[in-house]
Amino acid sequence: MRTVIEEESISTKLEALKGKIKELESIIGQKQMKIDFQEKMIEFAEKEYSVDIKKNLVPNARIVLGRTIPIENQNVCYGILNTSKQSFHQKLNRHLRIQEEMGYLLPMVREVRDDHPKMSVRKIYRMIRPKTIGRDRFEAFCFEHGFQVIVSKNYRRTTNSLGVTRFPNLVTGLKISRPNQVWVSDITYFELAGKWCYLTFIIDIYARTIIGFTASRELCAEQTSLPALKMAIRFRKSSYHKVTGVIFHSDGGGQYHSKEFLKLTRMNYIKNSTAYDVYENPIAERVNGIMKNEYLHSLRCRFL
Repeated sequence: MRTVIEEESISTKLEALKGKIKELESIIGQKQMKIDFQEKMIEFAEKEYSVDIKKNLVPNARIVLGRTIPIENQNVCYGILNTSKQSFHQKLNRHLRIQEEMGYLLPMVREVRDDHPKMSVRKIYRMIRPKTIGRDRFEAFCFEHGFQVIVSKNYRRTTNSLGVTRFPNLVTGLKISRPNQVWVSDITYFELAGKWCYLTFIIDIYARTIIGFTASRELCAEQTSLPALKMAIRFRKSSYHKVTGVIFHSDGGGQYHSKEFLKLTRMNYIKNSTAYDVYENPIAERVNGIMKNEYLHSLRCRFL
């Protein structure tokens, strides 16, 4: 009797296992159908619209890999993307460098176009000479932001399409009553010995004084906004002992959103403010014009 009961118990368990296996096979089959369908859609997009979805997914894939997929399973994801871990992160780092430079370029392209309404995008490319993007990508970037139509004084509002954090405008309607209340800054370009360099100024609005400046061959924050801000902080700390609470107002270019720049403002309790239109940063724009047109041109400098 005991043997019969044991055989029935084993038989019942086997049947239950078979049912569970069949259920899992059904779930796996549905998942596989979904994967196959998505693969076909990706192939269709690549064929019909010339969109390399897997390649374009690299920046967003980093977020997905880091937040939702355990480290031990991430190698499988690299295989799905047809790439190695090393190649994936190389592409990602390159993408981040390109995005950073695009944040630098937009205000500069706008200024060049304002000064030279008839200058083509290709000539602007030769003038600025971006480091991380080629001519075609630069032209596509400019077209995307409305520079394909050459018009006089094309004042366009800088958008958040580059993933840059925008700060509120803290200056509008503010009564300026003391030094170290508001500093404004802007970056402009200047031709020197047949090559282009970039000038960064920081001005105390109340004192109408340039308290920080730098000249550089490149647009990166390390050569523009960062050294100029360090100079301004040193200068004003020696005069007023502190810069706590200063409002730093700029046009929102990428140089004013780099990690090192924002770290420096946080360390000194400086508040960041962004102009959403060129008319919201008139003093910095005017200083740029005076320095370029009334001083530097007449000096005929040959070296940086």
